[in-house]
Amino acid sequence: MKQEKITPVLSLLTATQKTHLYQSNKQFKQVISEAIDSLNMGDDPDIAMVRLAPFLDQYLISNPCQELIDLQLYLLKDTNKYRGIINLTGWFH
Repeated sequence: MKQEKITPVLSLLTATQKTHLYQSNKQFKQVISEAIDSLNMGDDPDIAMVRLAPFLDQYLISNPCQELIDLQLYLLKDTNKYRGIINLTGWFH
């Protein structure tokens, strides 16, 4: 089950590695690379997507490209679940 969720996320993240933004923006490159590494180690894809959400919003405004839009749309499919996770983690910080 977990692998079924990791595969599409990895595919979308890998697609972002081919963008100009990934090649030119050091912070974006680091965020995407960390997410990919995390998923390759078997971490929960939901957590990876929650960590990516603020960065995606920021980069979608300044550098919209189809790969980021696709990643954002994937994230939005489970918005309520992610929102719950984000709110829950906020209580602990």
